[in-house]
Amino acid sequence: MELNDIRDFLNKLVDCEITTHTISRNHQRALGIYPRRGATPYDPGVGCHRFVRVLPVTLLLRWGRNGAEAERAARELHNAIERAEVEQGIVAPVNDAPVWVGADERGVFEYTMDVDFYVVGNNPKH
Repeated sequence: MELNDIRDFLNKLVDCEITTHTISRNHQRALGIYPRRGATPYDPGVGCHRFVRVLPVTLLLRWGRNGAEAERAARELHNAIERAEVEQGIVAPVNDAPVWVGADERGVFEYTMDVDFYVVGNNPKH
């Protein structure tokens, strides 16, 4: 699983433009996917022939100029991610709720959330 796979997964959960490594400031409704630093593949005891790779990302959701509507959309996305199932893995929000980061220079509200994708696969060392 890579960032494009995460984008495809999120396309099923939210109806807006979704991009990786950037976000469109021209759209009032957009979602940007950014990699987070620090996580590496690890084996939590699944077995010598299996491993778990963590793909940590930060999502930035832009959702219009109505604060209540933007908050509702951010919570709905967060809840959908909590309930979602990923083929051969687990998706887990790091935050308890989306974090409001303010509005941009055009008054478009933005929320962020950190999400970890745990992908179970065959250990490439075996």
